[in-house]
Amino acid sequence: GINAEYGEMAKKGKRAPPPHCGRDDSSSDSDYGEPNWGERNKRRCRKGNWDTGLGTEISLSEEDELLCSRNVPVKDESMEPYLIVHSAQPSKYRKGKKTNHTNGHVEVIDHTAVIRTALDIPVLGLSTFRINTKYHVSTALEAALDVGYRLFDTGAHYGNEKVLGSEFAQNLDRHRLRREDIYLISKIDPSCVTYEDTMSCAERTLNNLQTDYIDIMLIYWPSPRFLQGMRAEEAMFECYSALESLYYQGKIRDIGVYRFGPREMNYLLEQCKVLPAMLQAEFHPYLYRRDLVDICRRNHIRMQAFCFIKCVNDPAILHLSKQYNKAPSQIVLRWIIQHGVGVLPKSKTPSHIQENANIFDFSLSPSDMDMINALNRDTQFTPHPPSQ
Repeated sequence: GINAEYGEMAKKGKRAPPPHCGRDDSSSDSDYGEPNWGERNKRRCRKGNWDTGLGTEISLSEEDELLCSRNVPVKDESMEPYLIVHSAQPSKYRKGKKTNHTNGHVEVIDHTAVIRTALDIPVLGLSTFRINTKYHVSTALEAALDVGYRLFDTGAHYGNEKVLGSEFAQNLDRHRLRREDIYLISKIDPSCVTYEDTMSCAERTLNNLQTDYIDIMLIYWPSPRFLQGMRAEEAMFECYSALESLYYQGKIRDIGVYRFGPREMNYLLEQCKVLPAMLQAEFHPYLYRRDLVDICRRNHIRMQAFCFIKCVNDPAILHLSKQYNKAPSQIVLRWIIQHGVGVLPKSKTPSHIQENANIFDFSLSPSDMDMINALNRDTQFTPHPPSQ
């Protein structure tokens, strides 16, 4: 069938998208049954004013309009736009089809960042890291769906995929949602350093989450303790090649990487057949990764931030919290998304889950963005590849 055809193309080193996803810029609307991503993102961006859905309009600069299309080069060295990403108007072009984004009286969080990307995913999602018990998973998932979250992040080593799969099966029916109405991100276990191990881990994830596909599957940069004599680069490409196979089989919609630094990203981009669509990285006011933001913009990669909470007690953040009448965590979340970076706050408390979602009714001024930028200390709180 068609998957076999694309598999043969992959073996020959040719780059072609699977039938469900027209990511290749050269593809036309008719090639794979849906719009190419450049045209699709252009439709999300209108010249003139951007309707926020909140009673105000925000003027888009020419630079912002450039960021809406994959087909136009980014002028990244000379500009640093603080992107307006709080459009309350849901995307009408998810997976190439019009979808109903209303669910009773729930306003769906589909605030898609206005950046060039192969993905059309919400800029805000829920991380399920260290949310393991059935009670906490059920409580967090139900609260998130009630508020309007549609993006959920997990990992094979989180130890919660089975309970998540079970709770999703129940909650989607309860909220009258379909599988295609939500986005699932998962990660290959960091102990997997071979092609075979990666394929087995992905199959377990699919079974545990009770789904036929994962929207985005990520891999770690290999840890030395798991390499068993292999070079890190060799192990990384073993894992990445497995994800490319799964991509062509349609079992994952896109490939992503986790905690890669600039050196690792550039090395991967020079060698891979299927470009990564996502980078998850530590990004917060104490670690303002402009180098990674620039790499992602140049290569049409969505960047997602994690581990931001440790800086919320900074005096500057507390000052802005009072000024905007927002919680310190909301100030930091807003700063992240105004850089065009997605974010995955973690919480199992319903009130905090709702609070984290209430960041689309205000914007930080350019001077306040600069104030937070100046807090950078190049401080990382999570493990990272040796080159960082």
